[in-house]
Amino acid sequence: MHVLKQDLKMISEVFMGQLRQLFGLKSESLYVGGFATSVLLTSEKGFAEWELDVLSRHHTCFNLLQCGTTLGSLSRLVQSLPRMIIMDEIGKQVKYSLEAAKLSFGNVSLGYSDASAVSSRKARALAEDAFYHPSMMSVSYYSFEHCFAVYSDVMVPQVHVKQMMVRLFSVYETMLTQQRDQHSI
Repeated sequence: MHVLKQDLKMISEVFMGQLRQLFGLKSESLYVGGFATSVLLTSEKGFAEWELDVLSRHHTCFNLLQCGTTLGSLSRLVQSLPRMIIMDEIGKQVKYSLEAAKLSFGNVSLGYSDASAVSSRKARALAEDAFYHPSMMSVSYYSFEHCFAVYSDVMVPQVHVKQMMVRLFSVYETMLTQQRDQHSI
């Protein structure tokens, strides 16, 4: 099959336009803001350098937001289960996640977008690793109801035995008092 150069150019332009829309970028080069209208430089390759920078910054913000949300959820989970034992490995992952998030914020403020994106991905991954650690998952699904269901088969028969012993003891005591009363008459 032979494709003409003009047809291939049209196909690639449509593809790039749709790809830009998927990434949330407009294909127009005119930007109307609240205070002014600007002409944005576009690239013939499909993406301008500033557009890639914007996408990187959006991705960095998303990663940092997800990191904060995950660590907040982990904090609420730990506070809701007071008998939960936290392994040192999880504490280290949380610590390193917070350090990576702080580094990402520092890199953004210095203008290092690429380093900030890497740090934000690391922060998010460490936060999710801490939250989804196997020891955390087993404890979070090990509720009081689960303990009651598992140990009731062991504990309930003992309660019945103790109740019967108390009842037998009271019956025995009653019989002893009746015998004393008969002997005293």
